[in-house]
Amino acid sequence: MKQSRKIVESDWFLKIVSLLIAFTMWAFISGQKTPKIIEKNFTAPIYFENTSEDIILTRDVLYEITVQLRGPETIIKKIKPEDIYITIDLKNKKFGMHSIPLTENLVHKPSGVSVVNIIPNTVQFKIERKITRIIPVKANIVGELPDNLEVKKVILSPPIVRVQGPQSVLEKIQYFNTEVIDVSNKMQSFKTTTVVLLNSNFLKLLSKPNINVNIIIGEKDRVKLYRKVRITLANVGKHTVWVNPKHLAVQVKGGEKFVNKVVRKNIKVFIDCKNLKPKEKDYVLTPQIDYIGPNSEEIKNNVKFSTIPSLVNVRVFK
Repeated sequence: MKQSRKIVESDWFLKIVSLLIAFTMWAFISGQKTPKIIEKNFTAPIYFENTSEDIILTRDVLYEITVQLRGPETIIKKIKPEDIYITIDLKNKKFGMHSIPLTENLVHKPSGVSVVNIIPNTVQFKIERKITRIIPVKANIVGELPDNLEVKKVILSPPIVRVQGPQSVLEKIQYFNTEVIDVSNKMQSFKTTTVVLLNSNFLKLLSKPNINVNIIIGEKDRVKLYRKVRITLANVGKHTVWVNPKHLAVQVKGGEKFVNKVVRKNIKVFIDCKNLKPKEKDYVLTPQIDYIGPNSEEIKNNVKFSTIPSLVNVRVFK
């Protein structure tokens, strides 16, 4: 009797243990079938497909956006940055502005997850024609020299650069500036190296960026004016020639030591009438200037002569 009771108790113990094991396995399996669902934000790059060499995208194009994904925690945690990206097909897209809604079907992502949100949900850009231009470079010089000196000449090497970018931008540009070159308190000519400033993310410099600059500093020009200098007529021939005005002013500009050497009587202003033929209307001509006297070659090489006015009327009669 005692032995049979022990057998019954043993059977009940085994049944209880079996039930506990079965329940544990059921709970484990049930937990596997209903995984934890989470949401997470990812930074996704935007790739534009079917682009060509002759187009460029402008108007502050976004190349990264935020994608919020929802799915099982086990999948979400295994997602790598390169697994999430967006592609926009530019095939058959015309020049001009475009606004593309960002939808789930544009998002490349692992299976088993869904897109909850895309920020921003629209990408705007402008498709423009890409061109290449050769554009002059201008030295951006600042600062003040001593009172008796000035910048006489600026030599850039190279003086131009080759730039690629949107047609609408490049067609409006007349020149590019260099970085600032300060000449403050410089006493003599100097050389330096600088770079070109494009000031636009849509422009690409195809030339070397470095620009060699030679800044020539010299004595400040002095300007002197000689009034009522008579115009003479050369090679008149047999015709009667009339000029108006008969006198004009001559401006002399150059270094002070050379300007001071100029003598009024040695300034010759003339009109060469050799190839002028009689006609009913006036010729409108630029008077020629020569300097004849001591140190004439030195003066002409260092002084600039000009007339005021720069043009005169000449009539040739039969």
